[in-house]
Amino acid sequence: MTAGAQGLPGVAMFDYGADPAAPDYDPGDPAVWRGAHPTAGVAFPLSVLEHEWAVRVDDAAFERAYLNVWPRPSDVVAAAGLDLTAWRAAAAPAVTAARVGAVAFDVAGDRSAASIAVAGWDADAARVVVEVVDARPGVAWLADTVRTISRRYRGARLVADSLVAAAAVSELTRAGLVVTPVGAADHARACGALVDRLAAGTLTHRAQAVLDDAVIGAARRPLGDAWLWSRARSGVDISPLVAVTLAAWTAAIAAPRGRPAVIVAPAAPESSRTIRGPLGTRRAVTGR
Repeated sequence: MTAGAQGLPGVAMFDYGADPAAPDYDPGDPAVWRGAHPTAGVAFPLSVLEHEWAVRVDDAAFERAYLNVWPRPSDVVAAAGLDLTAWRAAAAPAVTAARVGAVAFDVAGDRSAASIAVAGWDADAARVVVEVVDARPGVAWLADTVRTISRRYRGARLVADSLVAAAAVSELTRAGLVVTPVGAADHARACGALVDRLAAGTLTHRAQAVLDDAVIGAARRPLGDAWLWSRARSGVDISPLVAVTLAAWTAAIAAPRGRPAVIVAPAAPESSRTIRGPLGTRRAVTGR
């Protein structure tokens, strides 16, 4: 849908769905159903759609299933705390990190898939660039691939969720890699930081479909007064999003390349004396 809407070469798009931008668009209107659903009133009576509308989980679920309206800001996306408009605006496929500062990996709750992401500051040290570098079904491939990517980005911090990725963390630790486990509290901090950076325009991503899908389908769960990504409540595999979230947070707390830290020590009381020598008379200032 995204590729077709952008008119990318080699993509043919046939969209018989409703137009959510139309002034008379109403997802609960049977007239909209008849105009958008090719078999409404033909293959089955409209009463079927009336029933589906009455028992819907939320408007967006019905719109995707029966009106081909996708993506659309929904209760799920709003619950995840991400602004899709800001997410699209942050896309920059050509931008790469000047130096990768963090590598993060995550595993789906049912262990059906896993993802690896990297993050680092851009050349101007103004934005954190995130990218999913691998995402595949299963977890058997994960440890070996993490080792390979860690060698590629020597010096980058390696992080992972302390619970769902515990087996991979243990395997990598036995192999001699230093993996920093991220607990629930830091996961929540990373989620908040991702949303804040997105709103401030200091985060950019590579416009990858696997990450976009995770963003659209992600949900959250509360943790005290904060929140974090919920694998159980999300409608898709969100391991790409979790990996990106942890990588961005880890890379951002490191000093960006080209921006050295400045340490200012309190000045000591001064005393002075006059020195006469071959280079003339000078005044030396020293601390007491």
